[in-house]
Amino acid sequence: MNMKHLLHRMIRCWLMTASGRRLSYRMLRSIKWHLDQIERDLAERISPDRRVLGGPFAGMVYPAFHASCSTLLPKLVGSYEAELTGAMEKCLSRSYTDIVNIGAGEGYYTIGCAMRFPGATIHAFECDLNASAQCVEMAACNKVADRVHMCGTCTPETLLKLRPHGRTLIICDCEGGERELVKPSAMPINGYDIIVEVHEATPNSRELLHKLQHRFSKTHACETLKISDRPPAAYPALSVFNKREQWVILNERRRPDMMWLFLDGMAYRQTDTL
Repeated sequence: MNMKHLLHRMIRCWLMTASGRRLSYRMLRSIKWHLDQIERDLAERISPDRRVLGGPFAGMVYPAFHASCSTLLPKLVGSYEAELTGAMEKCLSRSYTDIVNIGAGEGYYTIGCAMRFPGATIHAFECDLNASAQCVEMAACNKVADRVHMCGTCTPETLLKLRPHGRTLIICDCEGGERELVKPSAMPINGYDIIVEVHEATPNSRELLHKLQHRFSKTHACETLKISDRPPAAYPALSVFNKREQWVILNERRRPDMMWLFLDGMAYRQTDTL
């Protein structure tokens, strides 16, 4: 065993001790604190009034420089989940009586949809209490609290109890729960479109993707959306930042094989009638 391997083994053994674990914890907390500070400083430079500058929900205001369960910077710029732009544009051109957001986080889609669909009732499912509290605050900040109903954990049973009034848009980001939740038997009505993030790791993500496509093949047009690049030039607010800062702002910390599905019920019916 050479000196390098011996040193690595000694460090690993020491990190397993109580003092090593304490130091590791302190180092991780320190790194997180510095990263949070960098993100906050950039956020204040991007949008001092915490207003979303681009994307489908431009004009939406965050109550604080913080986003639960995800990073704030892409949301302020308008680059967040840019892969969904085409699907969201189709949905925003339609009329929905109800929006169901499974995995609402701090409310990016919940509040954004409440603003873009002023006649719709919004059902937001979020089991993280801190995120749920921020979503409530964000609803009040954007004056849509009267139409946003916060729910806890989402199950097939709670979905079926919703009883929407008409056509519904379902946006699902539930960290692997889509396997149990996104299926026709759990959908509360017949008329609905779904945007779902597929979380499970490769190769299971492929298997789950095919399973979801098969489940809705007789009722929806299924479009697979793969992760794509974010050219800084596409976002005017980034012109005052250097290349390293632009990379930090646009980075959503995602796996390179991340995928989404757009299950388009309206497109399927239009095709079926031709």
